[in-house]
Amino acid sequence: MSAMNWKNVRLIYQREVRDQIRDRRTLFMVVVLPLLLYPGLAIGMVQASFLFREQARTVVVLGAANLPENPPLLNGDRFAARWFTSRDDIDKLHVFRDDGYSPADPAEVKQRPELLAEASKLRVLVEQLEGLQRDIESARKNGNTADEERLSESIRSAKEQLAEKFSGAKIQVLVIIPAGLKEQVARINRGLPVQAKDGRPATDGKEIVRALDLQPHPVEGGFFKESYRASESIAARITSIPCRGSPRRATVIPPILPASIWMYESPPCSR
Repeated sequence: MSAMNWKNVRLIYQREVRDQIRDRRTLFMVVVLPLLLYPGLAIGMVQASFLFREQARTVVVLGAANLPENPPLLNGDRFAARWFTSRDDIDKLHVFRDDGYSPADPAEVKQRPELLAEASKLRVLVEQLEGLQRDIESARKNGNTADEERLSESIRSAKEQLAEKFSGAKIQVLVIIPAGLKEQVARINRGLPVQAKDGRPATDGKEIVRALDLQPHPVEGGFFKESYRASESIAARITSIPCRGSPRRATVIPPILPASIWMYESPPCSR
């Protein structure tokens, strides 16, 4: 094998380079296009991410008068700060409510009637869709296949119509508060405090145990109140832990623990 002739290699290399340089299209694709394209793409991606991150969202709350007072969901025309970790996130959500509260921004005051009107139209479609979903559940329970197929098609059409109307609206989020929610939450809150003998909320452990008629747990400690006990028993000899008498097949007890954990035992003596 003859040795490589470097002079010939150099001549071939120079010729190929001259051919590439003479081809303007190749020169443009290799040199000019990357210099123009890559910086433009980088700037566009940065601007798009910046606009997406900073763009405010329009939230319309219908039935704001039904919101519970404690804990509050709204604070004027913004959400309450307790539900967010960053103040910037609160300012990105512009809330329009239908309970007569007027926004502080004059521009939002002008938008309010139009947004509430759009929200009301969307609410009608949402309620129609909910009605169809209730009807199809009833048809499934009754085994009515014909009605189920008809309602499935109606639900699909209603969802498409709702999506089309929502995409054309200026609302990004629609919150519908059901009637009676405020009273229901207040009633639940009134029932939460355990009353001591003198009527005041019980705070002492002994007072809570006495007020709720709790029983001491013989194995794990603490106190509990059994809320369910199955009528069927199982043979004591098949349990892994000795029990007095025949244990029930299942019991349910909510123990008083710091994390308020519900504990389900089945059976209670076979841990």
